This record gives sequence, C-alpha cells and structure tokens, in this order.
Amino acid sequence: MPAPGPWTMGKWGLPVNLFAMAWGVHCVIFLPFPPYLPVNGATMNYAGPIMGAVIVVALGDWVVSGKTRFVLPEEEVDG
Repeated sequence: MPAPGPWTMGKWGLPVNLFAMAWGVHCVIFLPFPPYLPVNGATMNYAGPIMGAVIVVALGDWVVSGKTRFVLPEEEVDG
C-alpha cells in the first residue's frame, strides 16, 4: 500500500470515497432520464446525448493525435 500523501482524511477517507463513488454512479444512471413525460423536443433531457458526443469527440481526438501529444511524466529519483 502506498504511503499517504501530505493531506489525508484518516479513518474518514474510505467512507467519504465510497459515498462519492455511490453518488457518481447515481448521477450517471439518472442523468439521461427526461424530466417530464411525454417526451418531445422541448422536454427532452439533452445531457445524455451531449455527454456521449463529448466522449466520442475526445476518443476521436485521442485516436487521431492524442497518442503522439501525450508524454508520461518522468519520475524523480532522490539522491
């Protein structure tokens, strides 16, 4: 297990991280649901399709040129 960094939550770290992960999953599941029924162009929730489009554009950028632009940071060695 890696050593803790300069700031740690101690015993509260695990519960806070589990809550944050559960909240994130909840948001991702309920994000695409429309706010009103029946759904038409004015009442549709466009957050899901927009998020999907952003993911597609980001993946396309990575495939086209991102692999050549990304450089791993060099690890510092003390001493």
